[in-house]
Amino acid sequence: MAQNLKNPIGEYPYADGQRRGIDNQIGPYMYADGAAFEKSFGGRLFKIVIAGARNAGIIGPEDNGIAILDEDYQQIVLDNHVKESSGYFGPSRRQWEEAGRIMDMNWEQFTDFIRSHPRYRPQSVPDINNEKPDDMRPEPDRIIFPASQKDAECPYDYSLESRREIIQFLANHQMHKIDGPYSDWAFAWNIKVHNFDSSGHHTDFGNDPAFDERWEKYVEENDELFWEEAADALRQYTEDEYSTYSGDDQGHYKFGVTGRSGGWLILREVEGLGKLSFDGQMELKEWLKDLSDSDLVDFYKLIVTVDKDTSDPAKEMAWRFASRRSGLEEEWKAEAKAESKLG
Repeated sequence: MAQNLKNPIGEYPYADGQRRGIDNQIGPYMYADGAAFEKSFGGRLFKIVIAGARNAGIIGPEDNGIAILDEDYQQIVLDNHVKESSGYFGPSRRQWEEAGRIMDMNWEQFTDFIRSHPRYRPQSVPDINNEKPDDMRPEPDRIIFPASQKDAECPYDYSLESRREIIQFLANHQMHKIDGPYSDWAFAWNIKVHNFDSSGHHTDFGNDPAFDERWEKYVEENDELFWEEAADALRQYTEDEYSTYSGDDQGHYKFGVTGRSGGWLILREVEGLGKLSFDGQMELKEWLKDLSDSDLVDFYKLIVTVDKDTSDPAKEMAWRFASRRSGLEEEWKAEAKAESKLG
């Protein structure tokens, strides 16, 4: 029987067929909510992920199955275990039961399983032949961003305080390939827009329902409207105008967009830190550990700020359509007034 750890793995929760297999990401692996588990042996830590897809620049749900990650040495141990035809809809029952079986293994069973697996990556677990796992004692931690340094009125959630938890948060952040499947990784944000309200009505604008039909016709006849508004929304990033909450760091960051339809915003460079590209999570984590306390805090604030500012692309696009309509309505009203005078 599977152990009940962080997530009660003995009960299969994905029976409704809803799309969810690629909602989250760790390393290159996309996975459903509740489909990643921590397996520890004392201080030795692994992660068991039921991957719905692998993100290699292009997300492929056919490349799925259970992956084992060595959290201490930041290595992929094996993947594609109990592979299904697609992972798009989340873990299969077979994968769920197998993950539970793995979670129930002791150290000897776990290392025997890994060594015998055809997808095992040799040397990925340095202590795999040891009778007992290495004693991974964490580095001493300290508070580097206390509450006393935070603005109570700040709209962003800079809640983390210790160096260790900030590094862990950043090391697990969403990443994306910079320029195709064989390039390095960069910090990334999914800015794809799906199913937004294009009506032009928004609480920030008192747009007149009398113009609904004219607005609908305008949207239908202007094929580039969406792309114009998308480019305008991204301008602060792509033209190096972005700043964090303090507002005194404008021009310090270089962003870009990538993906087949430009659906990913990536962080390319930070003033004082140079160009940011990593060949994997291990290199990223080592880079984070080398940052000074002040640089780490500033970088953490940047990432959290962009997280919030890009959290709802559909909401942003709806606002921009309403703003565009508001300006047009002023023109339409002026036109109607002029025509009434002529009449």
